[in-house]
Amino acid sequence: MRSPQKEVRERAREDLYSAILHQGSRCPASADAVPYLVPLAIDRATPERHEILTMLAELAVSLDPDLARRDTPPDDDPAYDAVREAVPVLLPLTTDRDPLVRAHAAHVLGWFPADSAAIAPALRGLIARDRDPGVVATALLALSLLPPTGESIELATRHFEAGRTRDVAALALVALRGPQAPRPARIRVLELRDARTRAPVPYRNGDLAALAIEISERIADDLADHKVTALVDRLRKAAPTETFWIVSDLLEAAFATDPAPARRHTALSAIAALDPAAWRRGDLPDILRAWDLPTDRAALARVTVVRSP
Repeated sequence: MRSPQKEVRERAREDLYSAILHQGSRCPASADAVPYLVPLAIDRATPERHEILTMLAELAVSLDPDLARRDTPPDDDPAYDAVREAVPVLLPLTTDRDPLVRAHAAHVLGWFPADSAAIAPALRGLIARDRDPGVVATALLALSLLPPTGESIELATRHFEAGRTRDVAALALVALRGPQAPRPARIRVLELRDARTRAPVPYRNGDLAALAIEISERIADDLADHKVTALVDRLRKAAPTETFWIVSDLLEAAFATDPAPARRHTALSAIAALDPAAWRRGDLPDILRAWDLPTDRAALARVTVVRSP
């Protein structure tokens, strides 16, 4: 991954992803890889260090972490623990001269709420001084994943009211305060569920609608039907490579709590109607299997008829 040839570096990263993070699934080797990746991330001689930081974040929390729930850090998770041990050496990257490194360092650090005492001041300093909108936006979201403090809420409020990175600041405020977030911020997050634009952040590849749908769970427990409808709309427009998280979120919204028959039918019908290219991907059957659903397209289509209201 330090080859002078870009093609060699890209192939090395792809091969490593397949070995230690295949389709989002981690393995014992995932934790073992972290001590080798961290020195690459902090060495300025390494090309594309932000890609290494992305890999570290995904090793820590998988490819599909839930931004709406600041859950207790996972127990007995060697990969998460291995990345967490690197927090002290990753913190200085928030002052790196490369804005991509600063942003992706913030992205990694936000997943470790137990180390908030050290991480939050670094993120607040980054937000206060950085002039790169992508760095500021990423740091705001990273800060919103940590335990809320008055300083963090004030900083997010200031950015929301000032207009710069306003949409991301609204997301951060709702993530930090939930129903107690200012009403204009709550309204903006609900509006963003229909957004067609992207923000310069690593979370959900910057998809504002995806971020808003997820974070709005903090303020709208009764919006399950709206969430299913919004996710179905996203799924119909998504490329095959983008279906993994959408299907995962859609099934959870349709089945996890008070699964109304109409909601289930809508979700399953949309999945069954996916393009054949999406069905050829190995991750789609894995998601369906986890919900005890048929992993064959024709069989799932028959289920939608049986379960139709």
